[in-house]
Amino acid sequence: MEIHKRLKMKAVILPLLICILVPVLFTVSMKFVDRGEVAYSNSSATQEIAYANLNAATRQNYNAKIDKVSDVLMVVGFLPLVVVGILGLREVIRKRSLKIRAEYYIYAAMMIILAGLYFVFDHLLVMNYQPMFASPLKPSFPSTHTMLVVGIAATSLVLIRKIVGNSTRKNVRVLEKLMDAFFILLMIAMPILRVLSGEHWLTDVAGGVIFGLAMAAVFSLLVTVVPAKKK
Repeated sequence: MEIHKRLKMKAVILPLLICILVPVLFTVSMKFVDRGEVAYSNSSATQEIAYANLNAATRQNYNAKIDKVSDVLMVVGFLPLVVVGILGLREVIRKRSLKIRAEYYIYAAMMIILAGLYFVFDHLLVMNYQPMFASPLKPSFPSTHTMLVVGIAATSLVLIRKIVGNSTRKNVRVLEKLMDAFFILLMIAMPILRVLSGEHWLTDVAGGVIFGLAMAAVFSLLVTVVPAKKK
């Protein structure tokens, strides 16, 4: 059993490193790839930004209505946390103990890391500013709306599938498929809306998607080495 566990751990080390390196390398590329001056959408002022030609070609004028929709969707994007919380609370109540599945604790750790990334990019590590000139200028990379929604939805999707994926109850299977569709819709809609709203460059939402999916991938790999729940 111990040998089997070690083999499983070794099998996930390389994929884990890849999942961590991809968002890091993309972030580093924001300092070097195709750096150029690009004008703000509402001003003749410019800022030096990576992937300048791509971002200039896809830049949108500010749209308040779409921005509002994306803000509402951001609130909706926290619903997967509620679903996971309900599932975890149900297990605590059923067992009358905090000794529940290890996956819930790994999930909580990933959400804390996600919140930490939000703080870092919003306050400490400024890669570029939003396409719309404002005072003060607002950090733009990655799109934190996108990163949080994709990270929460994708990671929750992995956990919920692991918990209820083997259920043979028809109503549970139907509910699972509906949640799958809902979570995927969130992950697709948010990056599109953030670009169309004029609040972000295309590379901002790409960064948000990369970080969010990387979080889910790391979580998925970590839970593969967790011992199966005893029945």
